[in-house]
Amino acid sequence: MDFSVLMSVYINDDPVHLDASLLSIFSQSLCASQVVLVADGPLTQDVHEVINQYSEKFRELHIFYLPENLGLPSALNFGLEKCINEVIIRCDADDINHHHRFEKLIECMETGDYSAIGSFVEEFDESTTNLRVRKVPSEHEDISLALKKRNPMNHPSISFLKSAVLNCGAYDVRLKNGQDYELWARMISRGYKFKNIPECLVSFRVSKEMIKRRGGRKYISYDLIIAKKLKEYGFLNLLDFYVFFITRAVGRLLPNDFRLVLYKLCR
Repeated sequence: MDFSVLMSVYINDDPVHLDASLLSIFSQSLCASQVVLVADGPLTQDVHEVINQYSEKFRELHIFYLPENLGLPSALNFGLEKCINEVIIRCDADDINHHHRFEKLIECMETGDYSAIGSFVEEFDESTTNLRVRKVPSEHEDISLALKKRNPMNHPSISFLKSAVLNCGAYDVRLKNGQDYELWARMISRGYKFKNIPECLVSFRVSKEMIKRRGGRKYISYDLIIAKKLKEYGFLNLLDFYVFFITRAVGRLLPNDFRLVLYKLCR
């Protein structure tokens, strides 16, 4: 089965991390026939050099440049249209894909009637000594039930059918955070089937700065949109809606150090 890889990169991405991510993509036990890399606005010279090194080595790498930074959901929607295969595997520019990740995802796609498949992820910090596993429900019914409380899919681990995502309208470009959460809820509400492989297939890079960025009123506005959509799709009743939104809003307003502790406790 042929498949595409979809990745977005922007100016703040670390060239060393990008290099490690691309190396893990092109070193898979089962390789993609197409790798779509969307440059979301201007990039640093160091990032350009990493991209050029890989584009010279691998003809499967196709690079598309957006003239300005539009944000992750817009960049991914653009890249979706450029993918030539029905099966798409998402990769992030700073994560490391385990050697058999693509092979296991494709095997699951071929043997099951699924529109989206993810996995556990292994979270690590810059020292790579502090490892945590973010587990998610494996079966579709449990994934649907978990939606009312948290995102039941790890976005950096996901693979999906292009037609299913496009039929549901793709990523909501209003959401600079949580766009994947809202998309999964929308897809499941329309009858698409999901699954998670109960195994770590991605090493997901986390940092204190990443967690600190996820605070403030802007992120509360994203949470409100997601809460309203979850209620609209039938996953939340009125009480659930208020509990979901208020608990998240409180977390967004916590001092950064407290938010870091809360993040670790909720994984």
